[in-house]
Amino acid sequence: MKYFPERNIFLYYLSSAFDGLRFLVPVWLIWYTRFISMSTVGIIECIGILIGMILEVPTGAFADIFGRRTSIIIGKIGISIGAFAVAFATSSPGLILGILFWNIFATFVNGADTALIYDHLKSTNEESKFAKVSANAATYMRLGIIIGSFTGGLVFRLWAPLPYFIFGIFNAVEALLWFFVTEPKIDSQKFNFSNYQKTISDGFRGITHSAHLRLISLISVTVISFAFLFREYINYSYAIDLKLNADAQSLLFGVSGILKTIAVISIGFLISKISKGKVIFAFLFLYSLILLPSNWSGLWGGIIVILLSEFISATAPIISATYMNQELSSDVRATAMSFINMFSSLVYAIGLVVGMFFIDRFKSPIVFTSFGIILLVLSTIFLYQYQKEKVLK
Repeated sequence: MKYFPERNIFLYYLSSAFDGLRFLVPVWLIWYTRFISMSTVGIIECIGILIGMILEVPTGAFADIFGRRTSIIIGKIGISIGAFAVAFATSSPGLILGILFWNIFATFVNGADTALIYDHLKSTNEESKFAKVSANAATYMRLGIIIGSFTGGLVFRLWAPLPYFIFGIFNAVEALLWFFVTEPKIDSQKFNFSNYQKTISDGFRGITHSAHLRLISLISVTVISFAFLFREYINYSYAIDLKLNADAQSLLFGVSGILKTIAVISIGFLISKISKGKVIFAFLFLYSLILLPSNWSGLWGGIIVILLSEFISATAPIISATYMNQELSSDVRATAMSFINMFSSLVYAIGLVVGMFFIDRFKSPIVFTSFGIILLVLSTIFLYQYQKEKVLK
């Protein structure tokens, strides 16, 4: 019996735990608005998303050619530098540059970490364990987020830049951890510009060369973009519209961290027992049903909506990664997943701009309900196409 995971998996878990210790979670908006307005925060976030979207595929191809470990180490060092810049910002230009730098180097990590771990498991004929490993890593990350959410306010009061300074330190430590990860042997090519272009082309073809792959790619993009849109921004806006102060929000999102941990543990078990199609469609329909009643929820109903939204959104990366990775070949997996992340970022950015526009005019509850209707319509169309495809097969 194995009491400890293999070294690569152990280091992946440890990195995930460090990544979760984000004391900035309950105070990030407070720190940003010391330098820039709320509307500027939204603009900068959108710019960051678009930069990430543009760089997702080139950095994914970089990971496929030069190695996922190398890409992750570069990304973590860059994120660390960006976090330090945000922590020591004394004016809006310094803050904005730090945020953008952070976003640029995050693309070197996105997709490369899960691709490396999937290929590590595949090299030992254990790829069936990916969902469980991914869920475990997400659990350790969520435990860190719980700690960070409940104590972020205290850390902020000790020294306002401290949450970002600690995040920078932890990312530097993660870069060191990934240095000791063993890169699994995959079908890669010696670098030249022609191979780089071919890798990008093959990665795109990897998610579009059949009707089935196009459909599951669309579903995956919808799952990721909706989950991140609410988890990263709109849920916080709803909390503000519910008149929750900083301490109440810290408590709310601390509790949500506990619920997210339960969610990621549960989803790993469900994916191993239930077909991937059933799990992903359950996600889509449940999320739409959670959002629909928001406009009539009131204070406590709104809190419940936020908590349920946080709970189910935590499962999105695991569901999507498991759903997509089993369909992709090793040599272009990071590039193909980067295309999924890129398209998700585009939908996320559009949703953020539209959502902010209507939140300014009609408040968060009606925007939640409207997004619930959109998601319900999309889910119905996807399910129809999915069932139709199964019949044709």
